[in-house]
Amino acid sequence: AAVAPALRVEAPAAVAALGRAPFVESLEDAAIAKAASPGDLREGARGPATRSGASTLAPLVVVIWAAGALLVLARLGVGVARTRAIVRRAGGAPAWDPSIARAERATGFRAVVAATDELDGPAVTGILAPVVLVPRSSGSWTEERRDAVLLHEIAHVRQADCLVHFVAQIACAVHWFNPLAWAALR
Repeated sequence: AAVAPALRVEAPAAVAALGRAPFVESLEDAAIAKAASPGDLREGARGPATRSGASTLAPLVVVIWAAGALLVLARLGVGVARTRAIVRRAGGAPAWDPSIARAERATGFRAVVAATDELDGPAVTGILAPVVLVPRSSGSWTEERRDAVLLHEIAHVRQADCLVHFVAQIACAVHWFNPLAWAALR
């Protein structure tokens, strides 16, 4: 009630036009409504004034909320752009070809693996066209380690973790002011 605008319906003019007072609480109010015409109504006869402070506060609250939501969405957009740039700059990972073949036989999923110097550990990115990013130094890993890493990252892809994280970020943008939204994201 402190931040929402007061909702007030001015009905005396409509009641006077009908010639009756269907929802009037007292006989005195009914007599005023019957006798009044639209031109006779004065500001004082309409009852208490609306809270002008609340009605001017509501647009400010909306602007503050929108600014916070846009800030969170901008942060998400920057992260998506940076990740896409990393994928564009990443190169092939020929040492991963045997692991990709084994993972494809085991899961039925064809993995796209790209090596980069910009990451210290493996990660998966992309909702529609997922890419497993690995550090360029992963070429020296054992085959068992590459297999385990690739199966782990494919599990993230199969569970649509990137999509879930993206939707959660949108939810946090909408509810940026709520600490529970951020706790749920974590």
